[in-house]
Amino acid sequence: MTTEQTVEQAESQRFPGERLQTARMARGLTIDDIANALHLPASYIEALENGDIDCLPSVVFARGYIRSYAKFLDVDADEFLGYLDEQYGMAQRSSVKSVTKVRQQMKLSHPLLRLSTWLLLIIVIGASIWWWRTQHELPEISGHSGEQQNAISVETSSGDTLVIPALNDAEPAVDEGAPAEAVSEAAAEEEAPSDLTEQQIAQLQAELDAVEGTASDEAAAAAELSRLQISFSGECWVTIKDASGKTLFNNVRNAGSKVDISGEAPFSVLLGASAGVSGMRFNGEAVDVVALSRDGMARFTLPLD
Repeated sequence: MTTEQTVEQAESQRFPGERLQTARMARGLTIDDIANALHLPASYIEALENGDIDCLPSVVFARGYIRSYAKFLDVDADEFLGYLDEQYGMAQRSSVKSVTKVRQQMKLSHPLLRLSTWLLLIIVIGASIWWWRTQHELPEISGHSGEQQNAISVETSSGDTLVIPALNDAEPAVDEGAPAEAVSEAAAEEEAPSDLTEQQIAQLQAELDAVEGTASDEAAAAAELSRLQISFSGECWVTIKDASGKTLFNNVRNAGSKVDISGEAPFSVLLGASAGVSGMRFNGEAVDVVALSRDGMARFTLPLD
């Protein structure tokens, strides 16, 4: 391929921003007129008309800018978006080819996959049998001679063996000729667990307190998450990141839609065409987006300093 052919191919794949410029000039509008109407910086309008998509914040934002600009000029936006997808869609096609190669390699190692499947099946069956036996086996019971009830030996999490008297479902034999007070005293003495020492009772209470403390810590951690709610009256491009830099939201919202997210504060918020935001609340408190906007955009951190 010659140099001239290479240049012609590159020009054919380049974003045709000059068509937007021609349509704007045909209507007698300046770049500042378009920027004020779309609430965008004039440099963004110049980048679109020059085909410099890399000068914009991201491809997602560029799609929104192109759609709004084309709609304002009453031209077909899909044609311009098609050039944008063709220019920036190579990475997606490369990933598809990579997946195809991985599938071919998996077919070549098919016997190994079959062996792995059988091993996994054997492990699952063994685990199921072990679980069934642990659920249906009776605990070992240590017997006592005479009239004493059988006791159950239980091993605690600390490694100690705790002896708990077994419950007797049968009603105790009552002498019809015995006084009622004597029968009540005998029944009370039989129900009292005499095999538990004060140290063992304290140990059981400590384990219960530890479980309750863990549940309280989890509830407190959930309560520390911050909440951001945004409602929209027009088209707006939104990017929200949490304290770790993780992107919680990155998309375009239209009139009537809402965003409601929770995460670890502080939040980094970027709004393109911030005039489309009709309301914002952070942890229940209203945020004045108009005061934070500049040149049709807003970039700030919540909570506000």
